[in-house]
Amino acid sequence: MTTPAISLTSIDKRFGAVPANRGADLTVAVGEIHALVGENGAGKSTLMRILAGVTTPDAGTVAVDGRDVTGWSAADAITAGVGMVHQHFMLVPPLSVAENVVLGLEPRRGFLFARDVASREVAALCERTGLRVPVDAPVASLSVGEAQRVEILKVLYRGARILVLDEPTAVLSPPEVDELWAVLRSLRDEGGTVVLITHKLDEVMAISDRITVMRAGRTVERLDTARTTPAAIARAMVGRDVALAGDVAQALGASGADGGWDAGMAAQADAVAGEGEARTGSAEPAGGAGVPGTLVGQETLSGEERPVARGEGDGVGAREVGLGGSRAGGSAPGRRAAEAGGGAALPGDPASVRGGPPTGNLPHHPQSPSTTPPPPRAIPRDGAPGAPGSLARTTSAALHLREVTVATPRNPRALDRFSLDLRAGEIVGIAGVEGNGQTELVEAIAGLAPLAGGSIHLGELDISAAAVRVRSEAGLSHIPEDRQHRGLILDYSIADNLILGEHRRFAGRGGALDRARILAHARERIAEFDIRPADPLAAARTLSGGNQQKIVIAREMGRDFSVLLASQPTRGVDVGAIEFIHGQLRAARAAGKAVLLVSADLTEVLALSDRVGVLYGGRLACLLDRADASAEVLGPYMMGVDAQREDAA
Repeated sequence: MTTPAISLTSIDKRFGAVPANRGADLTVAVGEIHALVGENGAGKSTLMRILAGVTTPDAGTVAVDGRDVTGWSAADAITAGVGMVHQHFMLVPPLSVAENVVLGLEPRRGFLFARDVASREVAALCERTGLRVPVDAPVASLSVGEAQRVEILKVLYRGARILVLDEPTAVLSPPEVDELWAVLRSLRDEGGTVVLITHKLDEVMAISDRITVMRAGRTVERLDTARTTPAAIARAMVGRDVALAGDVAQALGASGADGGWDAGMAAQADAVAGEGEARTGSAEPAGGAGVPGTLVGQETLSGEERPVARGEGDGVGAREVGLGGSRAGGSAPGRRAAEAGGGAALPGDPASVRGGPPTGNLPHHPQSPSTTPPPPRAIPRDGAPGAPGSLARTTSAALHLREVTVATPRNPRALDRFSLDLRAGEIVGIAGVEGNGQTELVEAIAGLAPLAGGSIHLGELDISAAAVRVRSEAGLSHIPEDRQHRGLILDYSIADNLILGEHRRFAGRGGALDRARILAHARERIAEFDIRPADPLAAARTLSGGNQQKIVIAREMGRDFSVLLASQPTRGVDVGAIEFIHGQLRAARAAGKAVLLVSADLTEVLALSDRVGVLYGGRLACLLDRADASAEVLGPYMMGVDAQREDAA
């Protein structure tokens, strides 16, 4: 029998009172791409940190190439060719990309660091792998997506032959994912071994040879990829049947072909399509053709039972977001891309809609009836709304951005004259390859980045230079793209993180915080959002990435808000959490909230949005009605092809 590359047996690991691994096993063959899947908090990352020498097991054995290495250090693992790309970054922000990549293996001239050699070597690695980043830029200036690429480059630079990747594609565009898959296949073909932790079942099916499923710290199933389906994997992950329908099925890569679609789901799709007709004036669901609404979990629990969050077959996920009936708060008005405030604008838009906040007095231009759908209509690259012949809404925007410009040390126009009107009761999705101004856009609106030009109005209130607290009190909520650095204080408890920014509301007499009220509030949010472990006093640092994200979402969507900035809201979360978060975003729209969704996952953007825009080079390359948007239409804008044509013209 061939000696496996990796063998972890009966691994136990606890963090205080919280069990992370309970007798977990993992066996991976040489020359294999092995997917490790499970819900958030299932123990996947802990098990891999034990393999990488970052954490020591309480019990069990770890063997690499048949050698017992239980309790070895991270340095031992690296020397042996085991490299791990962690879900959360382990970079030195002031150092450059090249310096981070070569750290510990620096090329030298005598006793001096050969910085030029490091830059050339890292640049060559970027070119070879397709993971392109500016090698001489400080890591502190990078977007989240660029920083993730640096983490992958670090491991590849060290020549790892056993590579562990923890959610590596969470911030990569589809072309970048394809390039990464090519790197991993090449490594496998050369005899290397890859362990891939992911929640995306399309990735599991596309790249892996075998699958190990974990649940509640235990190994529950081992599968051959060629002999299973996404529906079977999801069932093993959550311990219940999951109807893989709608946007979540697309995001996870599951479709009717694999058995995850049946007549009952088709009926659900018909119900949502009917609702979409009521909202948009057409028979197409709000998510677009072939996107039949939300995933619905069937409550037939098997194996280890777990609490079912609102939105998993009940509450937000079913009734509140309109499956088979009406939405909470009534249906939103019909929406077309050509409506004023960011619709299908053409060159020569009326100057009257520029300048200050919207007045609600824009003219209405009825569209001529036609049996032929109109061609995709892109706004000009300055983002200005309005066009002759377009429909115009007669209410003011909930969020109004005009010619917003943001400068960074690397780019004086990281966000370049961005204009958009976001209305109450709609979701506008912003797509694009990471590093094209998405971070600057969200941080400018949230008050975390100063404007170099332009203006931002929240309703009628000018918040262009307002403090973060003023924006929050005026009704702005913000789910940041980087939960650990922007959304949480990791050493604070779940309860304390849930009141960040609203702590004054929990002050008692004399200004002291009322701990009883804080704990009661935390217990309500923990139950509502299925945060695990359900311990209000647990430090946020001890939670899985997905449960950390739930804390942020519970806080930001649990408060009273009118506009929500949702930046990468489902990054690194599992199938049940994706279902729940999408339900929450739809429920917010149904309640008349305005949602700006910024996501590197184009499928997510298309599934949730009423209008879809693309950022390229800091500019709004297009803004389309959802009916006119598709991956094929948006792809050229995301890669800059259409922008280059416009510049050439």
